[in-house]
Amino acid sequence: AIGKHKALSQQQIQNLFFPSYQTCQRRLREQLIPYDYVSKPFYLHTEQDGSRIPVYRLEKAGKALYKELTGRKYYRSRWNLNYLPHLLETNRILIELSEVVSDFVLERRYGTVQADAWCWLKDGRETAFEIDLSEWERKDEILRQFANYEKMYMGENKPDLLVWFSGRRKRLHQWYTEAASTPLQVIFCGRDDEQLERLRDKLARAA
Repeated sequence: AIGKHKALSQQQIQNLFFPSYQTCQRRLREQLIPYDYVSKPFYLHTEQDGSRIPVYRLEKAGKALYKELTGRKYYRSRWNLNYLPHLLETNRILIELSEVVSDFVLERRYGTVQADAWCWLKDGRETAFEIDLSEWERKDEILRQFANYEKMYMGENKPDLLVWFSGRRKRLHQWYTEAASTPLQVIFCGRDDEQLERLRDKLARAA
């Protein structure tokens, strides 16, 4: 899971595999970190309350095992404060929607488009996820990204669905409605737990 997600926080690892914090920490400290499967934690400081989030990536033995299990090389994350919050938020959303997502690739590029996550839903649809974490991009920058997706959709008929996660989803919906020129289906979803649950239910019903 760490190999596929590039990096995961302690809480994300716990949510995926373990019943408690103590069990998760024991497995990391006694079995994974000492044998060079997983890194020692890198602490990401949050601006909201000053707390520190422990984050893990693969080390040498973990990289080798990941390649043996999947046939894929582990591409380590850019270990910096500008990228990690976005990566962890993308992974949080993927974990929350794991019931309806059968597979995914992070940062997949198609021509001029690089999706934050390219997903295959359990109903068979190829779906691009865009995570608007900083929410600073101007209207023209957002519309340029929309236009690139529409151009790809008209040329290759994919993705089948684009899901844009943002705290300003209503504004983005208005911008896209004004500029849309193709039948590409776009869903705008908030990043809060309630909105993610609604999206998960909607995608599950479609499956």
